[in-house]
Amino acid sequence: MVVNYPGASAGNTQNVQVRMVTEPSAATASNASFAVGRSTVIPAPAHWPKPVSSPAGSSTHSTTETQATSAAQPAAGQSSLIGIVFPGPSDGVPPDSQVAAGPNHLVGVVNSIIEIFSKSGAPLSVSGDNVFFQSVGNCGCFDSRVLYDQADQRFIISTSKRNLSGTSALLVAVSQTSDPTGNWNKFEIAPTTTSWYDFPTLGLSSSAIYISPDVIPNSGPGAHFDLFVIGLPELLAGSSNLNITRFQSVAFTGSLLGAITYGSSPTEFFMETANQGTVLHMFKVNTSGTPTLTKTDITVPFYTIPTGFVQQPGDTTHLSSGSDDIGNVVWRNGSLWCTHAVRSDDGQSTVVRWYEIDTATETLKQSGTVSGAGNATYPAITVTPDGSATLVYTTSSSTQFASAGYAHRNASDPPGAMPVSGIYQAGTVTYMVTRWGDYSGISSDPDGNSVWGIAELAQTSNTTTTAIAQILNASQPPPPGGDFTLSASPGSVTVKQGQSANYMITLTPQNGFQGPVALSCTGLPANTTCSLNPSAVSVSAAAQSQLTIATTAPKTSLGLRSIVFYAVMLPLATLLWSGLRGHRVARVLMMVLVLALAVGFYTGCAGTSTHTTAPNPTSTPVPPPSPTPTPPGTSGGTPLGTHTVTVVGTSGSLQHSVPIQIVVQ
Repeated sequence: MVVNYPGASAGNTQNVQVRMVTEPSAATASNASFAVGRSTVIPAPAHWPKPVSSPAGSSTHSTTETQATSAAQPAAGQSSLIGIVFPGPSDGVPPDSQVAAGPNHLVGVVNSIIEIFSKSGAPLSVSGDNVFFQSVGNCGCFDSRVLYDQADQRFIISTSKRNLSGTSALLVAVSQTSDPTGNWNKFEIAPTTTSWYDFPTLGLSSSAIYISPDVIPNSGPGAHFDLFVIGLPELLAGSSNLNITRFQSVAFTGSLLGAITYGSSPTEFFMETANQGTVLHMFKVNTSGTPTLTKTDITVPFYTIPTGFVQQPGDTTHLSSGSDDIGNVVWRNGSLWCTHAVRSDDGQSTVVRWYEIDTATETLKQSGTVSGAGNATYPAITVTPDGSATLVYTTSSSTQFASAGYAHRNASDPPGAMPVSGIYQAGTVTYMVTRWGDYSGISSDPDGNSVWGIAELAQTSNTTTTAIAQILNASQPPPPGGDFTLSASPGSVTVKQGQSANYMITLTPQNGFQGPVALSCTGLPANTTCSLNPSAVSVSAAAQSQLTIATTAPKTSLGLRSIVFYAVMLPLATLLWSGLRGHRVARVLMMVLVLALAVGFYTGCAGTSTHTTAPNPTSTPVPPPSPTPTPPGTSGGTPLGTHTVTVVGTSGSLQHSVPIQIVVQ
């Protein structure tokens, strides 16, 4: 059913003068991460249903859906897909976590923190939203979102401003390049003192960004959802004159989620749930010409609002399931992918429902559910160019603390199946604050062969944090003849005991190889450790991993000769000292004698040669030292000498290795 949406004729397009500044990221950022895990409780979105403390009775879900509920897999089942996991930004309860991946950087945001990472997980800089946006007004920011525009190679951040003076606005920042540590264009859009913007969403097409907030009057009734269409060329150029179309009162039941559009599409798509039933609302805006808005109902399997709370060990009334709002939307290759949380078929838990919609025919292609460890909430989905889809979400059960989970399907998997799932960061504590959510984040890497996800964890019983994971795409086997090579630089490093040796391992694809390669090392000498960062690499072009081999120094101990010497000499010295009372010269001579005996005792027992050798007038190559026994009087430590360690790379049935040397002196 297609409706000429009333908001289309009411859409007001204007060239608007806005407050805009350009400034470097360094002006608002520090060089160290501060994951503070504050206990500030942020109210739930105003349009969300109030959770009840126990689930209702069984539901009447349709049985026509292709079910693909997947239990969380053990660590061994996920090792081939999880590339790297590291702590994300942490602030607020809940954090409202998002992540975006560029060619060389990641940007993670939560309610009031923006943090930039390298792709090895190293924090590069961090800024509070209030500081980052202070040049366009006192912020009071919340409900932040971030995405990466792969076509224009820019990061885009949006947030809602509501300060103590009563002014609300939508704030947007656009990086000037693909490097988020450089300059940003920052904008204040649609400031108002009569209402405030709650839960603004963020979408992207080739021509505009799309922000849809819940507009809530400062007093009285009249809350409604608006849609802002903001011209992208002006944002990229840093112009203070923006082309903005505003559609008012567009959504019916909840947040309107705009798609992150990969590639060129004549239409930008938005999704909204109907709270329950067998339809999702799909909205459309043309991406060229004067924006107009239409709506189509997409028939889907029956769903109802999630249970009020989900289980965790020892508790059933503190992990909020949130609402059935769409978590996020992605358009790629003619398909619209979206996801949200729904009540399970038996009505006793919350699961993740995901969909693929054919936008040409406006019909459902497939859907499925994922339950994780038992309950799954706050999902986000994305898809890679080959059609493989990946989810992140939070998951828990009566025996599983709230954890960061993921699920993955290859394009070749049966319809409705999401056969690989697991936990990429396990929770460790029971959470006891009745706010959890509001959304997770996921971003397709520009390399086309991996994605990055962020989800919420309990840091303590009343604070939250996040974890970021690289999730590799193993859907496409290497093409015929496809392979990879390993090389190491340098080939040999000399260190002293207790020091570390660093090498760079380079993986180079051959004959069109693409895929994840897991790295490990073998042949380590005793008391030595090896680490690879990252330990799994997505290879589509030359890629690298840093290898660190850490040696240990020996611990000095009291040897047998020391014990024998002191057992004999101390009583003897005491007697002689007493007997020579009043004879200063004799006492001095006695001390010299004891010292000489000690030196002779140690050198004699060690078997040290006493002869000397004249210097050799010619230069003779000296071979590296061979492994030697641990010196007397010491224990442990990496053995001295030259050791060969082998670095192994494995991808499916392919396996290659490269030897490196560490010389311990």
